[in-house]
Amino acid sequence: NNASCCTASGRERYLQFKLAKVSYPDWMELLAQLPGGQRFLVVAKNVPPADPAVQGMRQDAGSLFWHGRRAEEDAPSVALLRAAGAIPLALTNVPEMCMWGDSQNLVDGCTRNPHDTRRSPGGSSGGEGSLLAASGSLIGLGTDIGGSIRIPAAFCGIFGHKPTAGVVPNTGLLPDVGENLEQFNCVGPMTRFAEDLPLMLNVLAGSATTRFRLNEKVNLNMLKLYYIDTEGSLFISRTTNDARRAVRQVVQYLNKAQGLEGHVLQLPELRFGMFKWFKVVGVKEPKPFSEAFRPGGFNVFVELLRHLVGAGRHTLAALVACIIASLCGFRSKQKCEAYVTSLQSVRDRFEDTLGDNGVLVLPAATSIALFQNQDLMFFDSAGMTTLFSLFKVPATVCPVMRSADNVPLCVQVVAKRGNDRLCLAVAREIEKRFGGWIDPSVKVQGRA
Repeated sequence: NNASCCTASGRERYLQFKLAKVSYPDWMELLAQLPGGQRFLVVAKNVPPADPAVQGMRQDAGSLFWHGRRAEEDAPSVALLRAAGAIPLALTNVPEMCMWGDSQNLVDGCTRNPHDTRRSPGGSSGGEGSLLAASGSLIGLGTDIGGSIRIPAAFCGIFGHKPTAGVVPNTGLLPDVGENLEQFNCVGPMTRFAEDLPLMLNVLAGSATTRFRLNEKVNLNMLKLYYIDTEGSLFISRTTNDARRAVRQVVQYLNKAQGLEGHVLQLPELRFGMFKWFKVVGVKEPKPFSEAFRPGGFNVFVELLRHLVGAGRHTLAALVACIIASLCGFRSKQKCEAYVTSLQSVRDRFEDTLGDNGVLVLPAATSIALFQNQDLMFFDSAGMTTLFSLFKVPATVCPVMRSADNVPLCVQVVAKRGNDRLCLAVAREIEKRFGGWIDPSVKVQGRA
């Protein structure tokens, strides 16, 4: 349920439609609307932790309960892209109600990673990541509340940017995540080329473009560079050697090319990022997490029994998410308030360290793309992303190299709130050295 659009580029004039599941006549009708000779760029828009509305198109977020629902009007983010000349091309797949890191549901089935079809494209914008990586479109729109742009970008080897919270309008989405979580939910661009990120963000940010100085030139050699190459586990690290190597190669390159000395940043809270996110879910709205999937919720254990007889109405991932959320709840209002205060204190300390000219480079994920359903047992695909969602800071995922398994290895570039332009500038520099996106059909070992 993510969507694709068109706008200007002269770089590519071909489309591969096989992953879009859109008929050839429909594509030709859309392309015929373009003025003669006009350069165009295709945008694929995904529907992650919240499915953005495209007028007249499905908006069910992979849910049997909402199946058949159609959007009556465009979400503001979609309307902004249309006004800039974008043409929606397709909707792509997400996990049920965009609430997991693997894009499969009971409505549209399973999306696969074009680099290795045994693996997951991530979620919740996994359909979008897969479509973009396979050259089905050039730009896409996703949403990110805990990593739903960044994880698919990392697993599929494309660029993805989670803006500073509040920069891009985040209404017109399904599900309605509620007042508490809405403050963390961001709509942002997903692209194959780094230069298209600021192009899209300028459109999506609207009047905020000037306030956040998105078009201001960044002097890279004046930046402060920090890095983290592990999540900081007390015992056995979940971060693979390949993920660490990608970070170190980026830091070494920035040191050589821009004279930036890398400093290790201590952020012990990162190791518990996933659990912190689930705790925040219940801070102001201590209702069952199952209500995010359908009004009134459902009995998780009854649904588990239905699964045993092949009559399940929700994915197993949805049930696992509900169970995890129930284990992360607060026992008292006082503990809840203390938790929120401590989280804000950690964010302030983090931003004070970075300052107005600092960036942090770290793995976009602790490992390469997981195999399908592996996330049900190893539910830490968002372990490197959720904390920065809670901080409301901007973060950009950049492809760096291939693993020995021929799947992408990516890094994440994070900055202080409002400093999106720093993330985007570093992303372009990383692309210049490491090459960015590569066609999944081209198998290259250990690209660096």
